[in-house]
Amino acid sequence: MKKIVLLSLLFFTCIATGQVVQKPVNKNDSLTNYHQANPDTFDQDDKIYHLTGIETAPEYPGGIDALKNSIYKDIKALPTSDKITGKVYVSFIVEKDGMLSGAKVLRDKSNLAAATVLSALKNSLRWKPGIIKGKPVRTMYTLILDMDHTEFSKPQQRRQKSSSRVSDEKPKIVITDRNSGLDDNVAVPNFDEEEKKDDTNKIYIMPDLESGPVFPGGNDKFTKYFEDNFNKNAVAKSGWISFNFIVEKDGSVTFKPLRSPAKDIEDEATRVLNKMPKWNPGKRNGEPVRSTFTQMFTVKKY
Repeated sequence: MKKIVLLSLLFFTCIATGQVVQKPVNKNDSLTNYHQANPDTFDQDDKIYHLTGIETAPEYPGGIDALKNSIYKDIKALPTSDKITGKVYVSFIVEKDGMLSGAKVLRDKSNLAAATVLSALKNSLRWKPGIIKGKPVRTMYTLILDMDHTEFSKPQQRRQKSSSRVSDEKPKIVITDRNSGLDDNVAVPNFDEEEKKDDTNKIYIMPDLESGPVFPGGNDKFTKYFEDNFNKNAVAKSGWISFNFIVEKDGSVTFKPLRSPAKDIEDEATRVLNKMPKWNPGKRNGEPVRSTFTQMFTVKKY
């Protein structure tokens, strides 16, 4: 019997080590001007693309693990390293020549790691840029560094273990990320969503939240929900679909497909998501708020 593996990839664009070009960010590089990959218009030089839908993601020499290990090493060398806890969110742009620009710490719980992380980026190696139609493009990348993990292998081992669970009878979802070591509940910030001036209706990205939106019962329940509802016979072959989600204060969810080469996968995933219960909303200052993230689902039939 053929199997389906449905991999849900939470894209919280990544950080890496390649020499950072400390040039000022172009005024067009504001957070509301990042684009979803569109192969028909990718040749517009100044566009900055999300990872979602891009043909080849930017790559750090030796992989993202090598970058994280390098940053963790620098952090551990600090005299205040024992006081650095929580997650550090960093974003930057991987330029077409593999250099970095616009590096910015979005959140640093301890307020002690930002300078070291930015310094590591400044002295890092050149990346392989993102690619669309064989040509390099500018790509937005965000990395989450978990300062509570002293051994970098632990989150990776957890991910590999969960990825090995494949059911013969049902499609399988593994909640993970392209970037090793991310917390399972971390989702991608959607930079296309303009934040409203009225804070009561403002839509927050993950770095601005105390806790992100979560499916009732957590990711294991989210996995089981798709296992029980995704009809493997409705799709003809392997493919993927990415969705943008907005979770409201009351937990209700709206979503829209961003891009997919497989219409049958998009239709079946949409059907499943339409039946989805309310989520536990994201919180800020102890109060529920509107939040947004992007999630990719990959279906492999073999």
